[in-house]
Amino acid sequence: MPSTSGKGARKQCYKREYPEKWKSVIEPSRKGESYARCKVCATDFSISHSGAYDIENDIKTKKHRSNAGTQSTNRPITQFLSSASNEDFAVIRAETLWTQYVIDHNLPFTSSDEFTELVSKMFVDSKIALDFKSDQNHCHCSEPRGTNASVVVRLTCGRRLQYFMDILVLANCVTISANKEMLRLDIPVDYVWCSGTMRDDNSRENNIADHLRQTPFSFSTDGSSDYGNEEQLYPVVVRYFDESLKTIVGVLFEIRTTKDRSTGSNIFKLLDAAFTAKKIPWKNCICFSCDNASVMVGIREGVAAYVKKQNPDVFVLGCLCHRLHLAAEMRADTLPFTPVDILVKIYYYLEKSSKRHKDMKEAQAMCGTANHKILKHVCTRWLSLEHAVHRLLEQWPALVYYFKKEGYRS
Repeated sequence: MPSTSGKGARKQCYKREYPEKWKSVIEPSRKGESYARCKVCATDFSISHSGAYDIENDIKTKKHRSNAGTQSTNRPITQFLSSASNEDFAVIRAETLWTQYVIDHNLPFTSSDEFTELVSKMFVDSKIALDFKSDQNHCHCSEPRGTNASVVVRLTCGRRLQYFMDILVLANCVTISANKEMLRLDIPVDYVWCSGTMRDDNSRENNIADHLRQTPFSFSTDGSSDYGNEEQLYPVVVRYFDESLKTIVGVLFEIRTTKDRSTGSNIFKLLDAAFTAKKIPWKNCICFSCDNASVMVGIREGVAAYVKKQNPDVFVLGCLCHRLHLAAEMRADTLPFTPVDILVKIYYYLEKSSKRHKDMKEAQAMCGTANHKILKHVCTRWLSLEHAVHRLLEQWPALVYYFKKEGYRS
């Protein structure tokens, strides 16, 4: 082991023979020549003191042994797909297309439960129809197993969609078209869409960026609210008129990530980098849509302010739903009571007692109202308040009868 005594002790540097000695374990580090990177632990550590001896010490740590044991038991994704046949992929294709139809036409998920049985009765001679499963209790494969409606809709958010699509690409059963269809599944792969680009085997490009370079467009973005992650996602959605389709197209252009603070300047840098990388001029942007947070619409340091510096003619469209909610909330302040307080108090009063549940059911039967529970309102702006208020009004006669009866008892 080299001596490190004295003022000018020489630092050990990364050597070429290290990857040969520790295969699939050690690689060069971006931190410098005095560091090595452990592939198993995905960490960089200093080797300046003892060189190879530092690497051996890292391999002997409890963390490294635990990670190495975990990796040895993991199976590559190809093992899960190698036994699948073309018929299996055809079933996945049918299930995914049906899920896309449910999303496009805003159908309830319960329609998928009934559609499964209907398909098998309609096409009795089809092997695909017999294996087709779109209900929530059966799936053709497991997570991303399954292409039933509820699974795929959950997967359409952020990176989980990309993970799901990667699985299908490996299975040679996915084709993605950015314009006419969101998902078009064929065998084998003909198109791959990544960050707004679609290519085919004939090297013919149908790039979304080409449209944005030549035609006016609007765009929108918002940050993810999963505070457990270090990175924050900023999906960029664009809308433009597609001349070939003669219709307005809205597509996910790109998903940018950042570990920096979500300031107006940092968010704008993400957007600017996305458009600059594809050589899309800001002069083609006519509208920027976002929520009404100051970081987005602030006149000095908001994202909208930086966008307007690039193109002063851009129209900034705040969230209309949020504005309507704020207006309704201000009007509700003039009422002698707060609807939210009533909803919360009634819900928890009935929720905490089985006896009260039973008495409420008797009141519903007496008043001829539906046997429905009072809904819980949670503070997510307008998302649950409307449904909770409607349910309260539906049950109002039964509630009045119930509380009058409670008053007589007390």
